[in-house]
Amino acid sequence: MLLAAFIGGVLFFFGPILGSVVFVFFAYALSEYTPAWHLYLGVFFVLLVMFAPGGLSSLLLLNLRVARFGKFRRLRDPYLGVLGTGGLLAAGIALLVEMTYHVTLGIGAGSGVRVFGLPFDTARGESWVFAASVVAASGFAFDYMWRRFRREWDAIAVEIEDWRRENPEQDR
Repeated sequence: MLLAAFIGGVLFFFGPILGSVVFVFFAYALSEYTPAWHLYLGVFFVLLVMFAPGGLSSLLLLNLRVARFGKFRRLRDPYLGVLGTGGLLAAGIALLVEMTYHVTLGIGAGSGVRVFGLPFDTARGESWVFAASVVAASGFAFDYMWRRFRREWDAIAVEIEDWRRENPEQDR
């Protein structure tokens, strides 16, 4: 229960509810596909604590603030870049995790494993090189897109704070 509350954010009423939905996704939906769902939940939690200590609800409210000031459109392309490259990075990492899990826990079933519906042979180096290449390439692309996103986000935050200082009586 505490993990779900912290994922959603304990400072906001709807935070624990949002966290519970995410936790149920990991616990039930993801556990149907992989025995490594605990690992994915743990990594998600650590990343959330590192980059959004207020939980998912704080991220949602920050984005609503940007939208309320009419500046969310400027984040569309940076968000698409971050989400696209982040998705590829997550897929590459998941491929490596699933292949490693298969080698350590499921080797009695043979060297073949299906990840994302695609067959991979953990006994062949090409599968590992492919997975590592996806992680490396998408990691570099993600870093580039993240820096672009942060520049735009920071510029918008400065604009909002400048407007609020200049218009204290009209604070939206």
